[in-house]
Amino acid sequence: MKLTRILAPTDFSRFSGFALEWAVNLAEALRAELILLHVVPEEEGKIIEEVIGEGAAVQIPRGVRENVLEERQKKFREQFQIVLPEHLKKSLRVEEILRIGVPFLEIVKAVGGKFIDVKSSAELEAAFKEIDRLEPSLVEVAVRGESQELYPLCILFALGFLFSLTLLQNTFFLRLC
Repeated sequence: MKLTRILAPTDFSRFSGFALEWAVNLAEALRAELILLHVVPEEEGKIIEEVIGEGAAVQIPRGVRENVLEERQKKFREQFQIVLPEHLKKSLRVEEILRIGVPFLEIVKAVGGKFIDVKSSAELEAAFKEIDRLEPSLVEVAVRGESQELYPLCILFALGFLFSLTLLQNTFFLRLC
């Protein structure tokens, strides 16, 4: 399998900076395109007006806060400039994606993936079959049979010995030994 695109989501934390470094090195080694993604949570990115009337509250979106997007775009470039070596600035293909939404859903959308909501074991099995169909795996699992743990026998022997020792502690038999 040849990786041609590498997604590096970031929240601008120190840890996502480390992950971005790895993504840059991996993209360089594989000559792959690097996709940088930052998702601004909906509550931070949208201007919402709350209308209250007759015991109900309604939230009405009034647009996107431009300063939030500009600020995040600036942070995006700053973090990327810190981790990107000078010799790669011209050779590495980079796409920057800045979205507003629910972070994990936007990550799934960015990679063209499918979100699977599983509510039962049958649905989970069907989901795994679908994944295996879409991305066949060469990993085979071999079940060698049942095994029996032997430590309970050792524990029983040790407890029996301790019980016997406690029982015989002040008896004539202990004095003989």
